[in-house]
Amino acid sequence: MGMPINGAAGSGATQQLQGANVWQQRKQSFDALSQALQTGNLNAAKQAFSSLSSTYPAGVTSDPKSFIARLGQALQTGNIQSTQSLIASLTGGGTAKAAGDGDGDGSARAAAAGNPGQNINVSV
Repeated sequence: MGMPINGAAGSGATQQLQGANVWQQRKQSFDALSQALQTGNLNAAKQAFSSLSSTYPAGVTSDPKSFIARLGQALQTGNIQSTQSLIASLTGGGTAKAAGDGDGDGSARAAAAGNPGQNINVSV
């Protein structure tokens, strides 16, 4: 009558859930980073960046061409203005609306930017 559920179907659902969790963590970390930079709190910005960068593979965070690596370098210098400029260049000044991101702050695009060439599917 019914078809048995095999491990592949469960595996796909688990991968989707894990992907959603990573996406949510990146968004929360990016939002915290943006907030810390807006208030000029360098220590909080570094903590938020640490959380954000931990969600990416090492190859992305160490590639000097990646947004996430450039962001880390700007934070290491302690130059908040430079870091804010990098984020503004990605988010369109903080007002751009990213695809699939209903809050209009561009954080979805920014969170995905450190992983070039990877497609991100967002289901609503």
